[in-house]
Amino acid sequence: VSRLLCWFAVAVLVVDSMLLAAYQLLFLPLHLPRSLGGWSLPVSVLAAAVTMPLLVWATAGVAPRRSAALAPVIAWLLVVITLGAAGPGGDRALPADWRALLLVAVGMVCGGVAAGRMVARQYQPVTKPPVSEAPATTRTGEVEDG
Repeated sequence: VSRLLCWFAVAVLVVDSMLLAAYQLLFLPLHLPRSLGGWSLPVSVLAAAVTMPLLVWATAGVAPRRSAALAPVIAWLLVVITLGAAGPGGDRALPADWRALLLVAVGMVCGGVAAGRMVARQYQPVTKPPVSEAPATTRTGEVEDG
């Protein structure tokens, strides 16, 4: 597979990460109906916890360099900050409460841990096979008991 096709796949995964960030921001203020208690239901946080490691894993699998596995995490964070702080029309999509902090923390931790594991695999030290000690021999070639 050509390197150009690999980098195109990385770009598609980064765009996917950006779209997921936008959708996660849109669904962050979701609440249960009042008949069920009206609690906050941050399904976006669960989606971020599942999709970020998958995007990192997929990117590390197709990218020519494993360090490119960080690209979806960085793109996700930039979209969350950009749309969250100053969304379209001046509206902020990121609520100023615990759900916003939870979304950013879970997305970054899950994505960062997955990216760290992928990058660390690239730099694993090469281990040499253990050297087996041959039995000591005398000048005449007989094996010494030891």
